[in-house]
Amino acid sequence: MIHHFSTWNLSLSLEFRASSLSLPEQSLIHHFSTWNLSYVHMVVGTLRHLIPKSIVYCQVREDKRNLLDRFFTELGAKEGRQLGKLLDEDPVITQRRQNIGKRLELYRAAQSEIDMVVWTK
Repeated sequence: MIHHFSTWNLSLSLEFRASSLSLPEQSLIHHFSTWNLSYVHMVVGTLRHLIPKSIVYCQVREDKRNLLDRFFTELGAKEGRQLGKLLDEDPVITQRRQNIGKRLELYRAAQSEIDMVVWTK
């Protein structure tokens, strides 16, 4: 819990220290101490407002990560047919996508063979 700063302690210590100062100097010190105390209260209020939000954000972010990990694990365990049903994809499009995937594998294999030939020369 954040402790509140006491105005009484601050003003008492300033009065004790400022007793040997002139009246304009005392009023200037009192003015500065009021500004400083206001700033401290503002910072404490800001922290009191932001820290709980930051904690909740971190908790939500961690839970989101855990849920996504579980989702992708379950999704990765499914077979191609089950995934097709989940996607509700047209069979013609599914077949075309699979054919393009096979073609891509052939291109990659050919590229790897070309790279091996180039590097051996």
